[in-house]
Amino acid sequence: FRQLFESMSEGFGVGEAVYDAEGRVIDLRFVELNGSFERQSGLAIEQIVGRLLTEALPGVERAWIDFYGRVATTGRPDRYEGYNAHTGRHYTVSSYSPAP
Repeated sequence: FRQLFESMSEGFGVGEAVYDAEGRVIDLRFVELNGSFERQSGLAIEQIVGRLLTEALPGVERAWIDFYGRVATTGRPDRYEGYNAHTGRHYTVSSYSPAP
């Protein structure tokens, strides 16, 4: 697994949803990222792993949190295309959750 994770040409990350008291996803925490993620996003892995999405990308568009939150709470994979003003880049991402 480790060798596959590190040698992938696609950026790949593992994250966890952060919920409020009412069970709504309010943020995401970066758990693990591969080198391709760093190259494609321009974000240094050591500066964002363990941090919340809103800390790592100040002003991140709410649509990103909503997208990942929907996948985390439903367990259904999905695809999203969006722009991130912090990095100044457009992304197409696929996301899945092993279970709701």
